[in-house]
Amino acid sequence: MLTIGMKIKKLRELRNYTQEYMAGKLQMSANGYGKIERDETDISFSRMQQIAEILQITPADIINFDEKVIFGTKVNGEPVKKEAQEYERTIYEQEISHLKQENDYLKEIIGLIKKK
Repeated sequence: MLTIGMKIKKLRELRNYTQEYMAGKLQMSANGYGKIERDETDISFSRMQQIAEILQITPADIINFDEKVIFGTKVNGEPVKKEAQEYERTIYEQEISHLKQENDYLKEIIGLIKKK
């Protein structure tokens, strides 16, 4: 079972956000944010609301997050056929890869703009 911190980390990674990005948006240190993901500190509901807002979801989405549903191993509590699981996982992995490439490209452009 995933802890709240683990769920936040998985959701952050699905958005292709870094811990530094999240920490900046939350106006806290990256180390402090990392403690949230590692469950080394208790998280208040108001902080969870802030995190959810950055991730463009609700606090309930964080609490109810189940990567098995996201990656197609369960639908309405029932197992999904292996072929469907692999297909959905492949699609998600391709999308994540595409978003990472796009993010790297945009970082490169920002770097070039900053040099000017």
